[in-house]
Amino acid sequence: MQLELLSRFPKVLSDKPPLLFLHGMGFGAWCWEENFLPWFTRHGYPAYAMSLRGHGQSDGADKLKWTSLDSLVDDLAEIYHAFERPPVIIGHSMGGFIVQKFLADHDFTEGKTPPAVILLASLPSSGLLGIALRSMKRHPLASLKVMINGSARPLLSSPEILQDTLLSKDFPQDKALEIVQRTGDESFRAFLTLMFVSSPKRKPAQPPMLVISARDDAYISLADGENTAKYYHADHVVLPGLAHLVMLDSNWEHCADEIRQWLLKQGF
Repeated sequence: MQLELLSRFPKVLSDKPPLLFLHGMGFGAWCWEENFLPWFTRHGYPAYAMSLRGHGQSDGADKLKWTSLDSLVDDLAEIYHAFERPPVIIGHSMGGFIVQKFLADHDFTEGKTPPAVILLASLPSSGLLGIALRSMKRHPLASLKVMINGSARPLLSSPEILQDTLLSKDFPQDKALEIVQRTGDESFRAFLTLMFVSSPKRKPAQPPMLVISARDDAYISLADGENTAKYYHADHVVLPGLAHLVMLDSNWEHCADEIRQWLLKQGF
């Protein structure tokens, strides 16, 4: 299984840890490429973005519909353990839940624990059910099509839906269309699992963690972010002027700088 991994490096080497970015439902490594990867390399961090199987340029698109959530967690594990120096893991949306499950399911040898973890507009530790109900209320027809067709595309194939749910109201419509054209499908099996999943086991010792919520996120509520932060005893920051796609939205740099400032406080 070939997994896509984008990489960008700072012009001047430093002792900063590498950053590994993980996308959410229907997206791929490409969603970090325009803004976050170059921004963080300008600030001295080696920056990487991976695509889970069936996403972006990774293998597995033909089997994506029935790919298990555990298989997606295994993809993160494979990429993570290939790093000589453990990276800070930054997961967005569904990717944030995969990061949580990765931490719960894996025992790390000495020196291999992630130095820090950041969850961006992440699915809460309780899973997808509350968000799915929110989606059904907001876009009932598209949500019904998801369940009938076993495909996430109805919620990702319209610029209007993206601007209503995932992006700020002032986000340019032509750029929203470009995002729509790059999105793909999602594992229906993983989607169903996330609807009724139990919270990943919280370990007594865990890396420093930051949970970032977007105030204008139509899917992940501020309460979701607060509850996830409480569950992991993590720091929690709420960013105004940003919707769910924090890495692509109009004020994405606000999110990037919040991540950097927190990393600096951790000594990174």
